[in-house]
Amino acid sequence: MDRCFPATKYEQQAAQFVGYEAKLAWRLPWKTESWLAVFSDQLRGTLEPGGDVPRLAPQRYGLSWQQQHGGFTADARLTRGRAQTLPGANETPTRGWAQLNAGLRYTAVAQDGQELSAFLVGRSLNNAEVRNAASFLRNYAPEPARSVQLGVQWLH
Repeated sequence: MDRCFPATKYEQQAAQFVGYEAKLAWRLPWKTESWLAVFSDQLRGTLEPGGDVPRLAPQRYGLSWQQQHGGFTADARLTRGRAQTLPGANETPTRGWAQLNAGLRYTAVAQDGQELSAFLVGRSLNNAEVRNAASFLRNYAPEPARSVQLGVQWLH
């Protein structure tokens, strides 16, 4: 059974990159501070004289929501990553994925400017298998599965 990692040699080569990053956000007409946004990004790279630049993330797009009221902030983000079908020489394609993250935070600010926050954050709540096209380890290990974090943060 072969358990060796491949040896790779990288050399500089001329390349052309074309891409975009976009976000449209709307303030919702509620009494609290509430925002809804759609976003997307993509980068395409081609080597000169030819071929695809390896380990580039595929197009991503999604929807996010954030609401603030007093010291509370709640947010949710749904991100969809398309399949990477142009992975570059000696690289493997990755499947598309969707990931849901959400969080709740309460922050109290003292008179001297110090902040104390308590938070609850959920990542990959839909427990999607995400293989990061930019990762050297994508064929061996996916991104972390569903997780929930509860914590306290003090900024002084």
